Amino acid sequence: MVTLADGSKATYPLTFQPLQRSGDYIAGWYYGLVVDKNGAPILKSPPDGKGNVARGPFFSAGADGMSMLAIPGATVDGVKGIRSF
Repeated sequence: MVTLADGSKATYPLTFQPLQRSGDYIAGWYYGLVVDKNGAPILKSPPDGKGNVARGPFFSAGADGMSMLAIPGATVDGVKGIRSF
């Protein structure tokens, strides 16, 4: 619920619409692809204690670019009442 400048109130339901998911092929690259320090896709894991190796490619389970992050002290011109976390 938001209170408008004229004192009236409006309620807006919260929704979520994903823009992309890990593994989606976008603009010539796979979104969420895990790469090494040189930008090459990681295609296998190091061996575990028994010598087992996982085969890739691997994709991030979390979409870092989709996060809602609180930035302490951030402001937006004309916006008031933002709660700081």
